[in-house]
Amino acid sequence: MITLDLESYLTETAPQTPILQLLFKDVAPSIFLEIGACEGEDSIRYLKLFPEIHLYAFEPHPGNIAKIRQNPLLVSNPRFSLFEMAVSDHEGECQFHLSSGQPEQNEQIGEWDYGNKSSSIFAPSKLMDKFVPWLKFRDSITIQSTTIQALFNEHHWPRVDFLHMDVQGAELAVLRGGLNQLQRVRSIWLEVSFHQIYEDQAKPSEIEALLASRGFLKVFEKVDSGFGDQFYVNTSAFHVTPC
Repeated sequence: MITLDLESYLTETAPQTPILQLLFKDVAPSIFLEIGACEGEDSIRYLKLFPEIHLYAFEPHPGNIAKIRQNPLLVSNPRFSLFEMAVSDHEGECQFHLSSGQPEQNEQIGEWDYGNKSSSIFAPSKLMDKFVPWLKFRDSITIQSTTIQALFNEHHWPRVDFLHMDVQGAELAVLRGGLNQLQRVRSIWLEVSFHQIYEDQAKPSEIEALLASRGFLKVFEKVDSGFGDQFYVNTSAFHVTPC
């Protein structure tokens, strides 16, 4: 039987943590963006890890927004700002497909919600049932979306030290919405899937090609059964070599 809750999740060391600590060991970062903040689990991690940063979190799922706003570790933190919207390649309204469900074979002790972490601006493809048969997409809602370009225009950030993306297939859309500002982003962490489990989902090779064209180097990749994570570093901001 698996025990998993927010407290146990926060005690784990995330794979991006050692890389971030190495990148910012000499000069403290100031601005983190978390696009797809879910319940704010990683927001809490980053705020604890770097006491100098201001973290801007973006989350459109109403249930997740409610959980963030009920979490005293976040709502009482003046270095945390929540925006109830998605980030993509356009400003305005879009459809957001809500995920839900729990894996039956893993009875949980605690309150960990597996099903709320796969919602997306992209509809699930037929492959979703093959890889995650317990995950359901029964509803969609209309939400607001913005772009990285619009955010830079609004907030006048000189740079963004770290961009965390957990956007369920919409990674390329997010990046395309900020092509002219990517040179001001110093590092990027994102989830990738080598299986097209969402409609219109970009291939990891497309994401890597776009980032490489903007001077980013992939320094970390961990993939298990076609799903994983990647870390990219802006070579104009750091002197780095591939791992």
